[in-house]
Amino acid sequence: MEAITSYGVRLAACVNVLGDGGGQGDGCRARRQIDRFIRHKRNNRNRDHVPIEIAQSPDSYVLSRPYESRFDLFDMITALTFIQRTLAEEGILAGGGLTAGLCAQQGAFFCGPAIFRAAAMASEGPASARIVVDAALLDGRMLPPRTDELQEKLFRELWIDSARLTAEDADGAVFINYLDGMYGLPEVGSRLERLLSGRAPGQARDWTLAYIRSCSWYEEKASAAGAG
Repeated sequence: MEAITSYGVRLAACVNVLGDGGGQGDGCRARRQIDRFIRHKRNNRNRDHVPIEIAQSPDSYVLSRPYESRFDLFDMITALTFIQRTLAEEGILAGGGLTAGLCAQQGAFFCGPAIFRAAAMASEGPASARIVVDAALLDGRMLPPRTDELQEKLFRELWIDSARLTAEDADGAVFINYLDGMYGLPEVGSRLERLLSGRAPGQARDWTLAYIRSCSWYEEKASAAGAG
């Protein structure tokens, strides 16, 4: 049995893959892209940078990294954005949770209160197709040790307010804004809408269609399509 290599306060996220895209799109291609991303993250280590560790199973991903500064949270949010959007490109929905707390790493296996909390968040609320961000990470109740006033200002004004890396749902939950904001790709959202429109109604499908139609680019895209 491998020894526990680290234990402490870490960011932790669980991502549940919801099906295979309903036979539309290429789930294998999406997973290959995510596999390459995981390898890149694992290899991107040097003396000053601790990479995100990612464990995977056929229907989920678990991500963890030390939480020492707001830049670590930014790194996690962008990683989750990539994973969720890559799956969405093939019509595959995913949901989950992101939090911080005590977490132990044992090889490629993670456990601890933060992992359990992230997994529980994945099933909370009215929608399973969103990655919920723990409110305490954003409102100042769960700050990393290296946070200073300038870093907090940068995090809030640039990454949250301007880049809109997260969005607030109707029930008040904050989730990864993977189809809008700085990293939003209207073409991915439009393709996903077409794929989902051909499927039977369901909670994850219906929530995602409502989310797509709330994106800042949607009305302009729809108007252009109608004019064409």
